[in-house]
Amino acid sequence: MAIIDEKAARKMASEFLINTIGIWGILLIAKQKVLIKFLRTDVEKLRVGGYRISDELYYKILVKANET
Repeated sequence: MAIIDEKAARKMASEFLINTIGIWGILLIAKQKVLIKFLRTDVEKLRVGGYRISDELYYKILVKANET
């Protein structure tokens, strides 16, 4: 498994049958393992810091984390 967030790198990894996980997957796992209390807090910090995420993906992540 590889931790990759860039689209091109994910595509290349998938061509080599390598499973990937990005920052959103890592944050979801952290929430599931109770390493963080609220995923929304960390996602908002990333957005304020300039990390781009579509509103649609943001909502999907919050739904998966049971934070809607």
